[in-house]
Amino acid sequence: MTIRLSALAAAAMAFAASPALAGGTESPADLDQLVAQFTGALIGQPGGAARAIDARLKLARCVQTPVASWYGSTRRSVRIDCPTPGGWTVYVPLMQVEQAQPVVSRGDLVSVEVSGQGFMIAGRGEALAAGAPGDVVSVRTEDGTRKGRTISGRVLGPGRIGIALP
Repeated sequence: MTIRLSALAAAAMAFAASPALAGGTESPADLDQLVAQFTGALIGQPGGAARAIDARLKLARCVQTPVASWYGSTRRSVRIDCPTPGGWTVYVPLMQVEQAQPVVSRGDLVSVEVSGQGFMIAGRGEALAAGAPGDVVSVRTEDGTRKGRTISGRVLGPGRIGIALP
């Protein structure tokens, strides 16, 4: 009888120590805020959560700080993990950002602008891929030979590639 009571007491203590019972539930509003901080966009904005996390969702209070990360290669969702043993995972779908139209096409002659602290140098090159503003594309520079050097830079605008040096 003593052994049964001890086993029952141990099981009850383990159950009481579980994250679900130890600290209540995680606030969906706090998780929404975590997603907004991670993506840099508010709920309903392009790049932000498509909608608020359902307030009816009852997740055990996470002993450690929940961690946000991109989910999938297309970054269409944010994954929130509770890193506590026995924790949980929530996937939050995002509002899709409208795809910008390319302003540089493969084969275009482009201006390559290298800038740093107090200087800017411009040269010419051939775009090796299409890109919209903000995209990183490879460019073969003109160096007087048929084979130029291949570099990567960010599309600044039509026909312009930028490389910022520290």
